[in-house]
Amino acid sequence: MQFPCQEFLDEIGAIEAIYPDSIKKLSSATYEFKVPQHDDVKIEMSFPKDYPRKPPSIERVTARETRPEKFENKVDKICEQVLNKVYVTDMVCVFDFLSFLENDLPSEPQKSAEIFTSDTDTNTGDAGDTAADVITGWVLSDAIIDRKSKFQAYAREVHSVAETTKLISDLKTDKKLLKAAHVMFAYRIRRGDLKYQDCDDDGESAAGGRLLHLLTVMDVWNCVVVVSRHFGGIHLGPDRFKHINAAARDAIVKAGINDSTNKDKKKK
Repeated sequence: MQFPCQEFLDEIGAIEAIYPDSIKKLSSATYEFKVPQHDDVKIEMSFPKDYPRKPPSIERVTARETRPEKFENKVDKICEQVLNKVYVTDMVCVFDFLSFLENDLPSEPQKSAEIFTSDTDTNTGDAGDTAADVITGWVLSDAIIDRKSKFQAYAREVHSVAETTKLISDLKTDKKLLKAAHVMFAYRIRRGDLKYQDCDDDGESAAGGRLLHLLTVMDVWNCVVVVSRHFGGIHLGPDRFKHINAAARDAIVKAGINDSTNKDKKKK
C-alpha cells in the first residue's frame, strides 16, 4: 500500500466538504488540521507510507497565543489519548479523531445560541386528532446496517416550525429512538415568501448540516427528515455520513415529498 491511499483521499475530501478551510497540506505526508469549533487549535500530523495499516503521528499542537500554556499542554495530551482511542488497524481515523476532539476539548466561553421562534407558526392541527402511536404519519426508510451500526430515517410533510418541533419531540419518545446513540434531523419550510430551515446533529458532528444540505440539493420544501443511529461499537469514519444521507434520501423519496408536489398543493 502506498500513501496516499484512496481511503485517505476520500476521508480528506469528506473533511474538507464538511469543514471548509480546516486542512492545510504541508508536505506529501504531513497535514495541518484545525479542530472543528476550536479553530485556534491546530494539529500537525504525519502519515506513514502504509497508513492506515499504521497510525499517523501527532507532530505538533498549537493554540492561539491568548490561550494559557497549560491549555496547550492539556490539548496535547488529549490529542494523544483520542488518537489512541479512535485508531483501528487498516481503518482511516482522522475524521473520527477531529470529531472526538470537537467534543472533548475545553472551550472558551461562547455566546448562547440564538433560537428563532415565530408566533405565527401555530399550524399544529387539532390536538384531539393526535395519534397515540408517535410513528403514525412518518414514512420510514429501509434500515441500513454496517458493522453492527444501524441507520434508519423518518420523513414527512410539515407546514410550520411549531408543528415540526412537536412532531420531532413526539417521535423521539418512541422506544426504538430512545435507545439510539444519535437522533439527528433537518427541515425546510416555505410559506409564501417566508422560509424556515433548521437542523440538529444530536452529537453526530455535522450530520444535521449534511441533512439540511441534502434537502437543499433535492430542492425539497415543507419536509422534515429524522435519522436515528444505533452505534454498534465500531467506528465507521466518513461511511456513517454516507449511510445517514442514503437513509434520509430513501425516506424522502418513499414519502413522495418533492418540490413539484409542494407547488401543486399551493396552486389548489
